[in-house]
Amino acid sequence: MLSLTKLIEERDTKRLAFCDKYEKKYALKKEQERVNNQVLLEEYSKSHSDEESKRYQKNLEEDSILKLNKLWRRYEKKIARYYRRTEIAKKIQRSNRIWEIDYLRGFAIWGMVVDHFLFNFYDLYEYFFDGFMNGWTGKVHMFSLDYWESDIRVAFRLIGVGLFVFLCGVSAHLSKNNYKRALGLIGVGGFITLFSYIFGKILDDPSWNIFIATLTGIGLCLLIYSLCETLFKLAFNKKYWKWVSLGLAAVLLVGWGITISKIYLGNENTKADLANRFFFLFNANGADITTYAGHQFSLRSNGWTYAGFKIINKDNWYRFLLGIEGFGSDWLGLFPYVGYIFLGGFVGETLYADKKSFIKFFYPKEQRLLTGEEYFVSPLGQMNAKINHILGGVTYPGSHTLLVYVAHQPVIILIMSIIFMICGYKLNLGDGLSSLV
Repeated sequence: MLSLTKLIEERDTKRLAFCDKYEKKYALKKEQERVNNQVLLEEYSKSHSDEESKRYQKNLEEDSILKLNKLWRRYEKKIARYYRRTEIAKKIQRSNRIWEIDYLRGFAIWGMVVDHFLFNFYDLYEYFFDGFMNGWTGKVHMFSLDYWESDIRVAFRLIGVGLFVFLCGVSAHLSKNNYKRALGLIGVGGFITLFSYIFGKILDDPSWNIFIATLTGIGLCLLIYSLCETLFKLAFNKKYWKWVSLGLAAVLLVGWGITISKIYLGNENTKADLANRFFFLFNANGADITTYAGHQFSLRSNGWTYAGFKIINKDNWYRFLLGIEGFGSDWLGLFPYVGYIFLGGFVGETLYADKKSFIKFFYPKEQRLLTGEEYFVSPLGQMNAKINHILGGVTYPGSHTLLVYVAHQPVIILIMSIIFMICGYKLNLGDGLSSLV
């Protein structure tokens, strides 16, 4: 394992190499200016007197000094930014992140990105590009169609969503301010709802309406968890909270399973049918267990609606909020996911009581209690930092989930649109909007 001294030496070596690179670039530019000025002066001297040539040479030198000073100031800013990025303190702080939580969350996020990438081929790009169904894009479209309407896609999505919400509960123990996190998620989800309403109005298509966005649902679940945690810890001994959290998770999940099973069996379905779709009870809207596979969402009697906000009224709004009925594509009811938040809270309080990685169990207890610089130079801290570095492609999006969630679709659409146009597909925005309407 590297010591802190070795790490500083390694950083300083990289800094010197970075500075040397720009010093060489500056020296090369300076030499180029000298040679250019010499050529210009020789040409000028052929048709002008010595006194005029001296004045011309002086002007050339002054211009070169201004250019070189401006160039060096730009290089200095780059060097200063690099120095700030390579501060050891930031590396120490980053090493304290729990890699397995970021990794699992990143795995779920990457799954969402791939899922949405295929959705765009399945049901979006064809409206905006002429000849999209021909060539390689048509083949990807057919693959996306098979994937999107398969049980495999449904299972992967539900596992990913359940895992993400569960990890949100685990992270609740690690967060400094869960109320801020919850309200932030609700706020971003509210923006998605507003955007979907405006976009649905523009297209005159109510299927775009989103009542409870996924982020809104997660934010509400986290808010409920935080309120229960705060009230219990104020009234009772906080060391018992994890067991209360586990008990609430069991009550919420089992209670939801029983409730939705009764609704399902009351709709003329058999116990055999329920057993075949049991997985869906604890991973998605309970009323969709007969309609999710195959993308059959049109009938409200089957538990799902795309009819838009006009279907929501004072008598049924709570059904969409709780999760008894589904509403739109980007939707997440409170149940059963609020149970996963409490289950995650129990795991967080149990496995991460000292806010250290799970690998701590393979190291002596005294290393687990270290903090800051001492923790970083310990074998435990350096192993955690090394794993974070190796798995950075997954752990980084796992530690920036909100940014990835909000930005991934615009970025994917922009990049793919450029690729399509390079491949000769013509963008036809007018016909695309007309087709959607």
